[in-house]
Amino acid sequence: MRSPAERIIPIFFISVGALAVALLFYYQILEYASIGVINLGSYFLYEGIFLLALVPITIPVLHFFRERSTEDYDEPSPRKFLRKSFGILWIFDGILQMQLPFLTLFVQYNLIPLLGSEPIVTFLTGHAITLWNVNPPLMDVIASLLQVYLGIFFLTYKRGFVFRLAQVSAISWSLVIWMFAEGLGGILSPSATLLTGSPGSALFYAIASFLLLIYEQESSSGRARTVTRVTMSVTFLGFAISQILPSNGFWAALPISSFPSPFALLNNLTFITLLISQHASILNAVYVLVMFAIGVSWLVLPRFAGFPTLLWGFFTWYIYQGFGIFGMTSSTDPNTGLPLIFISLTFLLITRSTDVIQNYKFAFYRRKKSLV
Repeated sequence: MRSPAERIIPIFFISVGALAVALLFYYQILEYASIGVINLGSYFLYEGIFLLALVPITIPVLHFFRERSTEDYDEPSPRKFLRKSFGILWIFDGILQMQLPFLTLFVQYNLIPLLGSEPIVTFLTGHAITLWNVNPPLMDVIASLLQVYLGIFFLTYKRGFVFRLAQVSAISWSLVIWMFAEGLGGILSPSATLLTGSPGSALFYAIASFLLLIYEQESSSGRARTVTRVTMSVTFLGFAISQILPSNGFWAALPISSFPSPFALLNNLTFITLLISQHASILNAVYVLVMFAIGVSWLVLPRFAGFPTLLWGFFTWYIYQGFGIFGMTSSTDPNTGLPLIFISLTFLLITRSTDVIQNYKFAFYRRKKSLV
């Protein structure tokens, strides 16, 4: 039976997220209504199409409640946490994709800024712009619906064909986003840093779905641990090396956050990051050492590596990423900080579950030996 904390905490965070999204939509409508840039009638038409296309969601939801009482699959708790966390993220991302600016300005906000960077990124982005411009509002509705349905299938199916199909689809769509909308997560740019969002949140979404596919029973937790360890060590060590290279410029200047937050909750972050940048040489050394330490700990001390990763994830998510949707008026995801936190928490839960099982086996063995 779930503890009160397990019931209350998810409801609290979902409620806070829903309130934030509702306020975001409300302020956007007021803003665009006042300046008259977008025809709100057209906007509400596509919102209506989006809501109408959500009607078939009742099918997996009904399946969930029908199978709930007869389900004999005892899903590991860490896997359940990972599945539900990213299911909720997918739903929020799909809803955020329906923000008023994206129906007509997605290309200007998200794609055009990627042009002129690396040749391969420009090539991929150019094709994405061509496809999206066929009918921007309709493409936006389709992308939104796809993400919401992925989230619903995450929440309602634990295993089986539909579950596997949802995970493979999530991996495929995440890689599409990563290549065409995130510009390969900026990893080819000299200014790419783990602080501001590289290697891209979509890549962590794909990793989460891969973990869900390979981690079905407690006996398969070892594979999930190995994939997480390799992913985290490569990420932190790779970006530590990138950040230490003088040619990338981090010793002279660190990123400065500027968040046009509609909630005015993050106005202080510009001052904080500006102050940090004034001591770039010292703090960049600290960042490099911390990333190296975390990357190495995932290799040699994985049992404890999740804790500093959680702290790093929260620090970067707040200071440099502005909590994702809070920090930007045109964001479609929470940036990399939150997915990094969820994956780290999953690893810690797997470690805890493994320790409990091993301690139980050890105690049983000692008891059996004493009886003999």
